Amino acid sequence: MEIRSLRRRLLAWFVRKGRSYPWRRTRDPYSVLVAELMLRRTRADQVLPVYRRFLAEFPTLKALSSARLRDLRRILSPLGLVWRTQNFVALSRLARHRGLHQLPAYDGLLELPGVGPYVANAVECFARRKPLPVVDTNVVRVLGRYFGCVARGEMRRNRGFIDFAQQCLDRISPREYNWALLDLGATVCTSTRPRCPLCPLRVGCTYAASLR
Repeated sequence: MEIRSLRRRLLAWFVRKGRSYPWRRTRDPYSVLVAELMLRRTRADQVLPVYRRFLAEFPTLKALSSARLRDLRRILSPLGLVWRTQNFVALSRLARHRGLHQLPAYDGLLELPGVGPYVANAVECFARRKPLPVVDTNVVRVLGRYFGCVARGEMRRNRGFIDFAQQCLDRISPREYNWALLDLGATVCTSTRPRCPLCPLRVGCTYAASLR
């Protein structure tokens, strides 16, 4: 009952307060992958103009396979982080060498440069609507505070926590549910000075109760 209530309240909140980005309005796996690779350790407002320029020049994986190194560097340089550009360069070369025109399924995604379980889950969920959890530090914080879980180390990579996140997942609307958790952690249930009075999960939240 508690988990069903959490899902219901999260989804209702997302309808009213969820953020809107172009990568959330597509079901194209390649476009979602591009966004996820750019969003790592980078704010969405920084990614937005670069994402649009990138897809304007390389709208498909086939187009990316013929990308020139200097063009990738030019487009991606505003985001910083050398390894990010290296991942796109490696992806371009891999697509060219293998003749890839479409992104593979889950196991194949994990073989791509820069793609781990988080990015693979995001592509499968957001583009292919697979019921998979998308667990980052925001999601760990929201679920951890609500259920009173003690965070130890890198919980976003903890198998037990990921399995728990899978149990909490709304299987009917997995995309919207994951986006709601991500947005709530980014805008309300923040790491410092969380805005508990504005939180749709404040009733029943272990953390909010501890503040009273």
